[in-house]
Amino acid sequence: MVARRIIADRCLYGVDKNRLAVEMAKLSLWLITLQKNRPFTFVDHALKCGDSLIGVSLEQLRYWNLDTTGTPELFAEEIRREVDKVIELRREIASLPVLTREDQNRKVYLLTEANARSFDLRRGCDLLVGSYFNDWSEKEREGLRKTLLTTFRDGADIPDGMGKALPDFEKLRPFHWELEFPEVFLPSPQPSPSGKGSKVTPRPEGEETGVRVGFDAIVGNPPFMGGGKISDALGTDYRDFIVKWIANNKKGSADICAYFFLRAKQLLNNYGGFGLIATNTIAQGDTREVGLDQLVADKCLITRAVSSKTWTGTANLEVAYFVILQAMTHIAWLSHHSSTLGVGIRYTSSDCFETFPFPTSTANLEEIGDRYYNHRQNIMQTRQEGLTKTYNRFHNPDEIAADIQQLRELHIEMDNAVAAAYDWQDLLPSPSGRGAGGRLLTLWVFK
Repeated sequence: MVARRIIADRCLYGVDKNRLAVEMAKLSLWLITLQKNRPFTFVDHALKCGDSLIGVSLEQLRYWNLDTTGTPELFAEEIRREVDKVIELRREIASLPVLTREDQNRKVYLLTEANARSFDLRRGCDLLVGSYFNDWSEKEREGLRKTLLTTFRDGADIPDGMGKALPDFEKLRPFHWELEFPEVFLPSPQPSPSGKGSKVTPRPEGEETGVRVGFDAIVGNPPFMGGGKISDALGTDYRDFIVKWIANNKKGSADICAYFFLRAKQLLNNYGGFGLIATNTIAQGDTREVGLDQLVADKCLITRAVSSKTWTGTANLEVAYFVILQAMTHIAWLSHHSSTLGVGIRYTSSDCFETFPFPTSTANLEEIGDRYYNHRQNIMQTRQEGLTKTYNRFHNPDEIAADIQQLRELHIEMDNAVAAAYDWQDLLPSPSGRGAGGRLLTLWVFK
């Protein structure tokens, strides 16, 4: 258990565009590192929300352009000075054990300070990447970038006319890997020859230096979406961006998972490897040409490929917890114990999870959890829609599609299974549709 907690503290990172998925990842790590009389492992600095495909490097920020063949616009030393401070804070977060609540609070403080340090740079990265998400001509985009550069340098507001050309950043959710995880991608600062300050030029990666820049390993289950649907679902600007800046301008109707394969390669160090789940099209047609063919041409070695693999559902404990936390019992708990974040709730482990009374037995929850999860995955795959759109349909009273109706029925069945796990017999429906106490089971029904 000690080893698991150390690994969770220091070695694991994760990114997902869906905030719920990030919270579920945190939950999974908390469950497998749960230790008596110890607070949860702190992973807020390592599990983040954002779009893995959309972002810029610090070098691109310095040039204020994704094409770095021109002249730098920003001073490397100014950027690196701030990033080095962020790296120092994040390394302290990773090195501190979480033995007491005070240790956890210390990590929260350090992360808050690191995020404050990187706030301006993150805003600059957002503005730069956002300048590519419009239908303006390249000349107009260049003018936009110059205006945004002045705005960034001066800390000024964006002119109204220019602001309309930028995307909805909350929806786009760009993720700038080098800025979010600088300790992974930028070598630690080295003393300068004069003994003052630090060098700002990254040390080269290689056997001679012993420096590895990037991740050692990446595993994941990226989204799947046919190439013809990317523009409709995410916008033409989005597709143009990933084709040019991730796929080296290799055009073709490739499934979006191919771009995640290419991104994974970009994020690895020279000794790293990755394994991703993909659709069968990864080895076919345009998707193969855009993805695997380019990787092989870049001297990547495919060591193993499994053509078809069924999810076994063997993680019974996690499935049971998934069921409990999806059920209306937990939703009702949140309404009393969580704080708010805008119009929604703010889910924190100390208020919402650690205080929650789990049932003593979860033996009968795995089967309904498997059926609910698999049916939901089938809906998302068939409709080519994510969780948000799926649950928008789920909660829409005018939605009468058979697959959504079945998902609702499975959710009611899941709620009933959780009620039974707590031995709340008065809430369980009788053949008449009423609970044993004569009350309608309205708490568990979505309408």
